[in-house]
Amino acid sequence: MVGSWFGLSSKKAKEIEKKTAPVSLRANDPLDGALVLNGFHHEPTNMALDGTFQNTAALLNEYRDMAIDPDVDMAVDDIVNAIITCEEDKKPVELDFSNLEISDKLQDKIRKEFDTVLGVLDFNESGYERIKQWYIDGRQFIQPILGSRKADGLIKAVFMDSRTVQKVKLVYKKPVVEANKRVEVIDRVENKFLFNPYWAPEYNTLSNSLSFPAITRLETQVLDEDSLIYAHSGLKDPLTGVVVSDLEKAKKPLNNLKMMRDAQVIYRITRSVEKRVFKVDVGTLPPKQAEEQMKKVIREHKTKLAYDPKTGKINGKGHQQSVLEDFWFPVRDGGRGSDVTTLQGAQNLSEIDDIVYFQKLMYRSLNVPEGRLENQQPTLFGSRNTEITRDEWKFNKFIMRKRNRYSQQVFMPLLRLQLLCKGVVTEDEWSESYENLLKFKWNSDSYIEEQQETDALMNKFGNMGSMAEYVGTYISKQFIYENVLRMTPEEIKREQERIAKEPKPETEPEGGFQ
Repeated sequence: MVGSWFGLSSKKAKEIEKKTAPVSLRANDPLDGALVLNGFHHEPTNMALDGTFQNTAALLNEYRDMAIDPDVDMAVDDIVNAIITCEEDKKPVELDFSNLEISDKLQDKIRKEFDTVLGVLDFNESGYERIKQWYIDGRQFIQPILGSRKADGLIKAVFMDSRTVQKVKLVYKKPVVEANKRVEVIDRVENKFLFNPYWAPEYNTLSNSLSFPAITRLETQVLDEDSLIYAHSGLKDPLTGVVVSDLEKAKKPLNNLKMMRDAQVIYRITRSVEKRVFKVDVGTLPPKQAEEQMKKVIREHKTKLAYDPKTGKINGKGHQQSVLEDFWFPVRDGGRGSDVTTLQGAQNLSEIDDIVYFQKLMYRSLNVPEGRLENQQPTLFGSRNTEITRDEWKFNKFIMRKRNRYSQQVFMPLLRLQLLCKGVVTEDEWSESYENLLKFKWNSDSYIEEQQETDALMNKFGNMGSMAEYVGTYISKQFIYENVLRMTPEEIKREQERIAKEPKPETEPEGGFQ
């Protein structure tokens, strides 16, 4: 960076850099998912940490509770299904060596070790569940376990409870004198993992409270950075710095949706049927006796219903008036007396626009297109429907970001560890080439892939057919190969060799096709 400021000379830039940034100004990378701590070796600080991490665990419990909601579960299922394929005869993830110039033999070795990594993770069988847990919690901690010998490589991968582990940066400061002032500057920063089962409270549905395990809060273990693999959502609370899940944005829309659904149920129960209106004649009774008469009638005919929003059940209390039961009221001379009339029930019970609005809002908060709602038009794929909506295009970009994040944070470090243990590559080779050029290809469902490939191929041949009359006059065949068919030099050479080996037809078929 020195010498690049506004065209200044290297000497002048060095002087400015020395004055403006003599010490480290920042201890953490905002995207690494770690909390910054200034030391935690004293007991009061340890207890304060317990409170902080227990709040994080309670946050994860809240995310898991949100994921049980039918609407959220449907949206999450769309996202996870888009990330990973669940076909039995197809690997969910494969390696892409297109940017690497290495031998086929070395590619086969690396593929073999990557298959071992997928097997250790049980990703081919339970990849859907792993991705879903990572997406809901917003984090995932994996403990790689090596064999007794280094050459054994990975033999097991343990998925930790995300509530019991937290990545932290331990910042150690030292006093220095700058401009005749004594200030504290960052001396060194260490990345660690803190582990304590005490941070994982279980939610008790009966008592509506959190119960903590019977483990002392002082048993926090400090683990080295290389001991765990950490994958997170990349989202942070701007106030607390705590990593949050993608479900965080759906909290408010989901709460509003729940209230509207419960209100709709209650409204239907209370207003869907006609109501009885009792006009109790109290005559000239004194106020006290008149009130007692009213209470007597209420006790005999009132029905009380209670709605439980957690279970959706209706509990009824009091007298249930049968539709076949008659009412008997005395009538005074002159026709005066008590009578019963009815109040018409609600007429707009079919209007659920407010519920649909909050459903759409919740889907938007999760980056899922509104068109995937059950009551919307189905999402169409294939050559007959090549147009894609803007929401589907954005959703595809969102899925690609999620795939890339999981690949870089889980597959890349595990594959590096496996290749180094097996001696396939060295540390220098990995850092110079593989770390930046090795890519991961996530496979999609076969039907969608085949339709997309067919669409692309038909479009290419359609364009080529419309340009055939210009070949040899304005453009060359090589131009068609490279710019229309989008073929690589290797593919062009291979196809030309195949064409040369094919027998030539005696007469050219009608239409000019060979």
